[in-house]
Amino acid sequence: MTELPATMRSLVAPKFCTPSEYEVIDMPLPTIKKSHDVLIRVHAGAIQTGDTQRANGMTRILPGKMEFPMKIGIEGSGVVAAVGSGVTKYRPGDEVYAVMPAGARPMDLFAENSFASQYAVTTESCVLPKPANLPNEDAAALPGFTVVAYQCIEMGLRLLRENGVTDGLEGKTVFVPGALSGTGSTAIQLLKNHYGVERVISTVSTEKVPLVEQYLPGLVDQVVDYKSTKRLTDAIPAGSVDFVLNTQWDLISTFPLVDPKKGVVISISSAPYVNRRL
Repeated sequence: MTELPATMRSLVAPKFCTPSEYEVIDMPLPTIKKSHDVLIRVHAGAIQTGDTQRANGMTRILPGKMEFPMKIGIEGSGVVAAVGSGVTKYRPGDEVYAVMPAGARPMDLFAENSFASQYAVTTESCVLPKPANLPNEDAAALPGFTVVAYQCIEMGLRLLRENGVTDGLEGKTVFVPGALSGTGSTAIQLLKNHYGVERVISTVSTEKVPLVEQYLPGLVDQVVDYKSTKRLTDAIPAGSVDFVLNTQWDLISTFPLVDPKKGVVISISSAPYVNRRL
């Protein structure tokens, strides 16, 4: 086994600040403290919106102490460097991608680790084997968004079954706003490639319309330019959508799209509000 260094380089927020003020500094190497800990030598790390929000002080109103320098990056990929005594799935040298455990999500105030570092520690249940054909940069950006998208789709399927829809999503129409957002783009790929959805409808701004086919070739059947469309029902017939996975703040505008008898809306953003004409 290769001897581990005592220190490493980490990207940190030295104070409440924006990304332009982040710094790379030397920090102690994280250590294995629990039996199911996995130490990863990081090849690529990903920074989510929650990381930057925590670093710029948006979450300072929450209870708890925020310490500086603040590490950044809740997901990444690399090679296993060491494992705890209880780890059974991984050994040093394994290529993996991973996310920080629930105690170190972007809004958690006590994150001690990050993947925007040369080394990171997470728990075995938050690690997956990295496919050989998947570049580290792509793998690093997958865990957080994929878990959210998958859980939302599975919850939607459960609610559809409760509504009497027993044949899954095959042949169905799904609306996922924000085609090029992290969760939106991941959900669209899962819906088309894994769940067999027949028709995916999504939204982007005017300037991003050409990018949808570039980054999601053949996956989005209808792209709605939300800047030039006054109401979603101007572009999408009311009641024509079986399942909405909402990723944007304007949740209530999606309600008229859904099949009023059996349709389902799952949202990871926003809340209904009043005094809005649909």
